[in-house]
Amino acid sequence: MSGAARVLSVESLDRFRTKLCEFGKDVKDTLCAIDMQIHRAFNWLEERGKYWKHEIRVREEEVVRAKIELQSRKAMCKEGRGPGTTDQEKALRKAQARLKEANDKTAACKRWHPLLQHAVHEYQGPTRVLSGFIDTELLHALNLLKQKIEALEAYLAVAVPTISEPAGMSTTAADALPSMGQTGTTVAVVPAEQKAVPETNGHEEPLQRSEQLAQKT
Repeated sequence: MSGAARVLSVESLDRFRTKLCEFGKDVKDTLCAIDMQIHRAFNWLEERGKYWKHEIRVREEEVVRAKIELQSRKAMCKEGRGPGTTDQEKALRKAQARLKEANDKTAACKRWHPLLQHAVHEYQGPTRVLSGFIDTELLHALNLLKQKIEALEAYLAVAVPTISEPAGMSTTAADALPSMGQTGTTVAVVPAEQKAVPETNGHEEPLQRSEQLAQKT
């Protein structure tokens, strides 16, 4: 559906088109930055998962060593005699706590990976629509605005035509015509075929009768 637009400033249209260009660039830059953040999040989550799996093996070995040391110290303490096992028991509890932490972190990485995938999937739907709008509709609007601005500039560049006096018209006649129109003078044109009718007065008929009486006498 076509309609008329009341354009008061071509410069305003040009500034509006520039802002639209900046908007499109900002949107694409933002979407690109978000995609990079998503990629880094997946990489970080994968790296953390590998790290904590490795830590599980390391800390399992620490627990095994702590248990061996505790058993050795208990073997040295007989009948309540010996250096005691307090330090070995603390080391075992610490190793077991560290192993539990590694197991919890590994489970968290496994739990967060599908949740992140689901969130990204929900984000990518509207993002594809927005990206398609920027690549098609906004680009079409920018091209259309460019065409309209160029057409308006070409229209404004056209010189206004000036009206010159006819070559055969004298200055007196040209000056007289507007003055007649201003004073309201009416010029009547009489057809050539119309003949003048003589005027009569009231003395014509008695004169004709007196001439007739003179002829009879």
